[in-house]
Amino acid sequence: MIDIVVRKVQERLAQTFDIEVSDSYVHLTQESLDLLFGEGHHLSPYKYLSERGTFLSYNHVSLVSPDGVLNKIPVIGPARTYNEVVISQSQALELNLEVPIRLNGEVEESPGILVVGSAGEIYLEQGVISAQRHLSVKSKDAEKLKVHDGQRVSVCVEGARSLVFKDVLCKVSENYNTIFHIDVDEGHACAYRPGVQAFIIERGKLND
Repeated sequence: MIDIVVRKVQERLAQTFDIEVSDSYVHLTQESLDLLFGEGHHLSPYKYLSERGTFLSYNHVSLVSPDGVLNKIPVIGPARTYNEVVISQSQALELNLEVPIRLNGEVEESPGILVVGSAGEIYLEQGVISAQRHLSVKSKDAEKLKVHDGQRVSVCVEGARSLVFKDVLCKVSENYNTIFHIDVDEGHACAYRPGVQAFIIERGKLND
């Protein structure tokens, strides 16, 4: 009996994964970096992130709407091929903006905003989104977790405010670490604390 319990615990632990709570940030093109921080500006890493090659830079911007301002929003490097502003739904309320919930890069028909840097400012006609929660999975972990790229799953976070997150998109790549990505609003909802892990409780059909 004890052996069975131990085995079940070991199986559960083998299928848990870390959680990363993301605050607001921006992705910028090199042209935008030049306008905001000076010609030829190069982003320098302050802290590397879980996705290979990405980093929190030393640079920050302010986001200005007709009804509000958010200051000290970090710029994520390296430079991108598109401009994107990622904020939580709570922050969207502060700015009085209707912001869609999307994956990175899906900026079509999203609100615009004024972005202010240390050397200039730019107005983005579109690009403001809230991050869609998702589970990034390293290729070698996909079989263990029984998931495929594009699959939707339900993920449980246990703790003081145990919560099940539904409709979580799985993204499988060798470039990823296996991490459940949520934003600050979702982190607060489940009372996330460092060290808390998550696990899949339900798997949908591929591309459900």
